[in-house]
Amino acid sequence: YTTKETTLEDDLNIIKDFLEVNNIRFDKFSYRIEVEDDLLQTVVPKLFLLPVVENALKYGMATRTDLKIIIKCYKGESGLYFDIIDNGPGFEPSRIEEIYHAFDSYSHHGLINSYRRLKMTYPFSDLIIKNRESEGAIVRFNIWEETKEDEVINR
Repeated sequence: YTTKETTLEDDLNIIKDFLEVNNIRFDKFSYRIEVEDDLLQTVVPKLFLLPVVENALKYGMATRTDLKIIIKCYKGESGLYFDIIDNGPGFEPSRIEEIYHAFDSYSHHGLINSYRRLKMTYPFSDLIIKNRESEGAIVRFNIWEETKEDEVINR
């Protein structure tokens, strides 16, 4: 029996195992997972964060040995946030545009598939990709809190 959804806690445990293996493989690699306790039982698409973490590791390790990845899951002003932050090379602006435009077409890109799967579970969600001022990038999934106005519009 397989399911397409899981809890955030179970999903992060698998990602933690993946990161721990890579922490052993690469001496200077480090990671941190920060999650608010009341979000641990949040239902999420199974392994929807993993492709982003894998990409951060793949592209980050290609340019530096002291890669750091931070995963933050928290409540904010407009709902839930899932951030994957790294100190890797960041994104070329043209690549960010390609990713955003690929939502309208069929793509096997892991980040796009992760977002599509999240959107099927949570129609009120968004993906934001931005380079950090110092170094690296942030990939953020945001699940908005629905408002009564949203419910009326979508009936």
